[in-house]
Amino acid sequence: MLHLGVDSLQAAGYRYIGMDHFALPDDELAQPQGAGLLHRNFQGYSTRGGCDILAFWVSAINQINDCYVQNLKTFY
Repeated sequence: MLHLGVDSLQAAGYRYIGMDHFALPDDELAQPQGAGLLHRNFQGYSTRGGCDILAFWVSAINQINDCYVQNLKTFY
């Protein structure tokens, strides 16, 4: 299924970024990938590395420097 998806999206003009990420050639993710400048964090791919990520809502995961914190999940 992955190969079929990759082949189909590439045939439609998308570039395979990695895992389940695709972008058009002029997209901000495709350009740094071609230059070897794309960064990866726990949420996916990014054009900038080392950015703090503040997330809100149930089970959100935050990253500040090298510290990761996930909001408390309560099950009833």
